[in-house]
Order: sequence, then structure tokens, then C-alpha cells
Amino acid sequence: KNLIVLLLITLLYGCNDDSNVKLEPITNVININTSTTLNKDYTNTIFKIKGNNIDFNLNGHILTNKSDQITILIENKSTNINIHSGTITGNGYAIGIHIMACVDEQDAIQLTTLTTQYEPIIYNKCSNHITIKSMRFNLLRTGIYVANYTHNNIINGNIFSDNDRMAIYLDAGSKNTTIKNNIFFNNGFRSIENKGRRRAHISIDSSIYNTIDSNKFTDTKVKKAYVKYNTKDYLVPVIELYRNCGEATKNWNTILPRVHGADNNTITNNEFNTRGLGIWFKYREHDQLSSCVANYPDKSDNNSASGNSFSGTSI
Repeated sequence: KNLIVLLLITLLYGCNDDSNVKLEPITNVININTSTTLNKDYTNTIFKIKGNNIDFNLNGHILTNKSDQITILIENKSTNINIHSGTITGNGYAIGIHIMACVDEQDAIQLTTLTTQYEPIIYNKCSNHITIKSMRFNLLRTGIYVANYTHNNIINGNIFSDNDRMAIYLDAGSKNTTIKNNIFFNNGFRSIENKGRRRAHISIDSSIYNTIDSNKFTDTKVKKAYVKYNTKDYLVPVIELYRNCGEATKNWNTILPRVHGADNNTITNNEFNTRGLGIWFKYREHDQLSSCVANYPDKSDNNSASGNSFSGTSI
């Protein structure tokens, strides 16, 4: 029962079929509803945080997750959550921290007709003011996933290294996330599966009013988009801003609209030591988007980039 919601969330990420990595089952689920300090390391354990004003102190301990599940799930309607001072690691398939969406199919229906007029209703019920600091995310599928319409979160002073896909993903409708003083190293190379599209360190998909400031990004080799074939091959950016044209949600008859593009984001004072593109503000044509299921043109408007330094990288 405890795992049902986690298994459903995992379905959104899709499946993989790499037989070289043996996934292990989750053996424990721990509910966190009050401030907690860990006193030991954990393996293949899911921590589910729900409530308000909770401090989750890993106290220097390591959470090792060799499944394809989420390690720390912040359940919806949570606020003022602090997660800090530890390491989350795995074998390339797990998710580090997932700030859960609160959007349901009825919200999607309302957004289809009312668009921005309906958004405050969703923001008022979604998780907010989540702070993640002094953490290390290593050998995961995704370090931090910020789901739809969660807002006012802070990701500060963390290290993201060798995560197979994105270090951080900001999903549609999320807003006001501050990503500051973090170190990013060799994320998104898809070295575990050795197939599929290589990814950026930070993906901003229809997320708005975010600040990316004073981070350091390093890639030690050139990152081309596709691993095993050359179609649509291009250099992968460190930070990509875009609006996906719509993705179907399992068991819904309605597509969740992407009301915004990746708009009104600020990227300042970052250091890029990579071998390809630095920042990509995307405007792709529909024929470049193979997974289109809705008529949402790609766009990223009213963004600004200043004070950044680039070594071997172009904006």
C-alpha cells in the first residue's frame, strides 16, 4: 500500500531494459512527519515526507538506492521542508528527491479552458518552500525532480555528479525555484543505459520565474545528444529552457496543458567549464518534436543571462 503512489510516479519516467544492472527491491518505507535526524546509513529505503515545518537532517549519512524508485518523496501539500547534510547515491536508476505534484485530471480540464486564471488554485494546494542544501547526489537517474506547480523552492550548496540523466528537472507550471551555489559534474551522459538522448544538467520545461545563480558546471568530454545513432545529433546544452509540446499522462483522458513556455528565468554569475553549449533558449519547430501530442509550440520568452563565464563553451 505504501508503495502504490511511488510505483505510479515511476511509471511517468518510463522503463528501461538494461540487463547489465540488476535492480534491487525497496525493503523499507519510512514516513517522516516531524523533524528527524538520522543516526545511520540506509539502503533501498524510501523516505516519505508529509507535513509542515519539518527539518530532515541526514547528519552526514548515506542513502543508497539500487532500485528504480524515489529515495525521498515530498508528498503534496507540504511546506517549509528542509533536507540537508547527506548523500544520496545509487546505480543510475533511482531518483534522489521528488517534490510531488498535486495536479489531478480535473485541474488539467480546468487549465485547458481557463489557463492562467485557474493556476492560483493549483499553486495554493501544491507543495512549496522546500529547501535542499548541503547534499550530494551521485549515480542517480535524476538528482532532484521538481514536479508540476510546486513553487518557491531553494536548491543551494549541493553537489551533483555522474547522474545518468538530469541533475535537476523543473517540470511544467513549477515556479520560483532558486538554484544557487551548486557544483555540477558530468551529469546527463546516459552511461548506464548507453542509449537514448543525453541530457542537460538542468532542464527547465515550461517552468517560470526561476533563478540559476553562482553555480559551477563541468563536463570533461563532449556531450552529443544521441549515443548510438546520428539522427538529430547535436551538442547538448548545460542548461536547456523549452516547452515540451505535451505529454500524455497515464489513466487520464486529458493532457495537462503547458500553459507557459520556459519564461522569465534569470541565469547569472555561473561558471561553465564544458565542451559544448552553455545555455539553450529553445524554439524548435513541431517537426523537431517527435513526441508531440498537443498543439503547444515550443518557446522560452523573457529570459535573461548575465555575468556568466564560459570556458570551451558557447551560449
